[in-house]
Amino acid sequence: MSDRIISHNGKIVSIHDETIVVEIVSQEACASCSASALCSSTSSKKKEIIVHSNQTYNYYIGQEVSVSAKRELALKAVLLAYVLPLFIMLFAVILISHSFSDIIVALIALIAVAMYYFILYLFRTRIEKDYKFYIEAINLKSGL
Repeated sequence: MSDRIISHNGKIVSIHDETIVVEIVSQEACASCSASALCSSTSSKKKEIIVHSNQTYNYYIGQEVSVSAKRELALKAVLLAYVLPLFIMLFAVILISHSFSDIIVALIALIAVAMYYFILYLFRTRIEKDYKFYIEAINLKSGL
């Protein structure tokens, strides 16, 4: 069952009515590499996740927590954010490449992808309802 859940540890940065904002520092695979100081990519990125909970009174700012979600939701997010726009761009290029110059084809493909992201933005509240995050306090063991 645990392989169907994606979980990350983070720290609570704010608590409002029924929402908890958790900051997660995601480490890239190259963070442990000895040559990472010479690399131009950043080794960690901070992300904020909003967790809806009716038990906000159980948590406090600065508390270490684990935030989890179903793996299917992560795959759906990748599909919506990367795969579908790629197919839209390829479809637009293939469909109109014989009729227009390369610059016009590129512009139309970019406009098609921009329209897709705009439609995604318009439906963001509906899409957000499908994504549910779970929060759990991390019990830090003391060195006693």
